[in-house]
Amino acid sequence: PEEVKTLWNRWLKAEHGTTDRLRSLWGAVAVQGELGSLAFPPPDSGRWDDAAAVDRSRFLVWLMRRWNEAHVAAVRQHDREHPITSEYYQFPFGGMDLVLSIDGQDVSNIGYFDRPGADLEGLPLKIRWNDLRLRGKGVSLGEYGVKTHPAWHVANGGEGYHILRTEEEQKQLFMAVAHYALGLGACKVQNWCLRDDPTWVFPWGIFYPNQLVPKDVAFVHRSQSVLWRFFRPQFRPERLAVCIANHLRLGNDDGLGARVAYQAFGDLLALHYPFNVIDDDHLDRLVPQIKTIVLPCPLAMSDQSFAKLVAWVKGGGTLLTSGDMTRDPFRQRTRTDRLKQLAGVEFVSAVGSPGSRSAAAEVQAAFPGLGLAAMPLRPCIRVKPLGAEVLGKTADGEPVLTRHTLGSGTVFFLTDPIEMANEPPAVDARRRLYGAMLRETSAKSSDGPARLAAAPDEPWLHVMAQPTARGMVHVLYNTKTEPGKATVQLATAAGPVV
Repeated sequence: PEEVKTLWNRWLKAEHGTTDRLRSLWGAVAVQGELGSLAFPPPDSGRWDDAAAVDRSRFLVWLMRRWNEAHVAAVRQHDREHPITSEYYQFPFGGMDLVLSIDGQDVSNIGYFDRPGADLEGLPLKIRWNDLRLRGKGVSLGEYGVKTHPAWHVANGGEGYHILRTEEEQKQLFMAVAHYALGLGACKVQNWCLRDDPTWVFPWGIFYPNQLVPKDVAFVHRSQSVLWRFFRPQFRPERLAVCIANHLRLGNDDGLGARVAYQAFGDLLALHYPFNVIDDDHLDRLVPQIKTIVLPCPLAMSDQSFAKLVAWVKGGGTLLTSGDMTRDPFRQRTRTDRLKQLAGVEFVSAVGSPGSRSAAAEVQAAFPGLGLAAMPLRPCIRVKPLGAEVLGKTADGEPVLTRHTLGSGTVFFLTDPIEMANEPPAVDARRRLYGAMLRETSAKSSDGPARLAAAPDEPWLHVMAQPTARGMVHVLYNTKTEPGKATVQLATAAGPVV
C-alpha cells in the first residue's frame, strides 16, 4: 500500500539520512531510486548478509511496535490499573516478533498449535522463548487445542496442525500445557475454545455444540484448574540464563534466531538445569542472581549489547558462547576485535558461509582440558589464542574451545555454531560440552548453576521447580513417546519423593 511505502521512506530517511549513505550500505544494485520514492520491499539477493533485507526486517518490527504503542496508549487513556496483553503467534516472523515489539504490554501471550507430536515436543521451548519475566512481563498461553472430529482426518484433507487427534492425544496436550506452564512459570493458560461452533465444522471446543455437554477433556481441564488454584507462583530468578541474539532474526533466514535458542533450551532441560531467558538488547535487566549466561552463536550484535556483555563478564559473570560475534547489526564482518576483547583470541579467517553450519568441513576435536573424548565439530572461524587457554583442539592443533579470564569473570568460546544443528551427533556433542562447562563453573563457585536432582538422570525426563508463596511445586514430565513406565526419585525440601 502507498501508506506503507510512505512510512518506509520516512523510516529510511530517519535511519540513514541520505541516499548515498543507504547506497554505501545496501550496494548500488539494491538502491533503485532516491530516498522518498523507494519501493517496499527492497530488492533481495537472498544472501544471509544482505543489508537491505536487514532493514526490511527492522522496518517491519518498527511497524509492529508502532501498532502496539498506539493500542497501549489508547487503553491507558481510560485504564491505568489493569494489565494489557495481546496474543502473538508462538514464534516470530515477518516483523511480528514478540520479544522485539511487545512495547508497553504487560504479559507475553502466545497461541500454541503444532503438528501431532511436534506440539508436545516444542511446547516447553516456545514457553521459554516468549518468557519475558526478567523484563517484568509475565508469560502465558492465550489459546491452544486440537481437533478430534473425523472431518479433519488426513484422508479428508487435514494438514498442518489441523489434523485429527485421538481423544487420548487431546488429553495429553491439555495435561502437557498445564504442567509445563506451571513448571516453567506461566501466569495463565486458556484453551481455544469453550464450545464447538454450532454453525460449521470448526471443532476446537471442550464442549459439544449447542447444549453445554462436556467432552472428556473438559473434565481434565476442570480438574487441573481446580488443583492449580492451590498454588500462587512467584518469580525468583535462576542462576543461569540463555541470551537470545536479536539480530539473528533481523534479515534473511529470520527463523535462525529461534532455532538456535530452541536447541539451547532443549539441552538445558535435558541436563536438568533451570534457567531464565534474556535478549541481548535488554542485558541491563539482568539481576544479581544470574551468574552464568549461555549465548548460542550470536553472529551479529550491536555495539551497545556487546559493551554490556563485556561489562557483565568483567563484573564476575561466566559466559558460554559459540560460533562468531564479529558482525555488526547489518551482518557485515566489521567487528573482529570483539574476539580479543571478550574471548582473548584473535580472528584469523572465516570458514564456510555466513549463517550456515553445514558449509564448514567436519573435524574431530579432542577436549583434554575438560576431560571429554573426541567429538565431531564444524568450526566457522579460525582463531589464534592471545590470553585464552585452549581447552579443545583438532588433531592438527587448531583451537576450537578456549577459556579466558576477563576481569572477575570467565568466557568459554567454541568456534563451532553448534546450536544450528539438531542431528544426534551434534546434540550429543553439545550436551557433553554444556554439561562439562557448567559443571566446572559450579565447582568453582557456590553461585554457579545448580541442577535439579532427580534419578534417573536421563535427558528424557524434564524436571521443573516453581517457587510459590508457600513452598515449591515440582513438575516432572516424561518426554518418551513409546509405551512404558519408570520410577523416578526427586529430592525436595520435604525429603525424597518417589
